[in-house]
Amino acid sequence: MLLEFDADQRLWQNTVRDVAAKQCPPSLVRSVAEDGVDPSPLWKVYVDLGWTELNDPAGAVELAIVFEELGRATDPTAFLATMSQFAPLAGDQFDPHESGSAVYSGCRRTGTPTGGCWTARHAMSSTAIVSTGWRW
Repeated sequence: MLLEFDADQRLWQNTVRDVAAKQCPPSLVRSVAEDGVDPSPLWKVYVDLGWTELNDPAGAVELAIVFEELGRATDPTAFLATMSQFAPLAGDQFDPHESGSAVYSGCRRTGTPTGGCWTARHAMSSTAIVSTGWRW
């Protein structure tokens, strides 16, 4: 079993590290945590770079490298949760271009769910909880 990165993987690691250092500086992380700044532009950078397309098992090492480097940068987006939890569960219904789009029942709309169609955004929405009468 090979436990060291090859040259391509080291290049990928350095590339991801450079992007994270440039796009996700500590000042951004601090402003998201303390001032509630929206990290969506950072998510768009990840989408534009194709990092949300790494949900194929063949790219597991590359995805793990991205996880490691974004962890090093203290990434404030939902990248880790989306790519490690929602994307594998949603399978073909996952839209890597929309943050929080792990889709269930084949529905891709937003707003209050009807007809049993739920997205991850709906599951976290207090509006959905009130409209359906859920109580914690």
